Amino acid sequence: MVQWRQQDNGGYDPNLPGEDVTQLSFYAGYRFARRRCEARVGVVNITDEDYRLNPLSFYAELPRERMLYAALKLEF
Repeated sequence: MVQWRQQDNGGYDPNLPGEDVTQLSFYAGYRFARRRCEARVGVVNITDEDYRLNPLSFYAELPRERMLYAALKLEF
């Protein structure tokens, strides 16, 4: 999965440069019979891309370094 974010700070005082952020992630998982259990592992931000977004508005924080992701979902 590739996530791309672009920020343009036009009209902002003081004038700040914009930022383009591209992060590559990979996930693999398995869903068991009847979808009662799902396991997933992955690597987020494979390219170890850091960014300097200006917090002009609320946004979901992206990982700043490479990290391991693991999830287990159970349904009863």
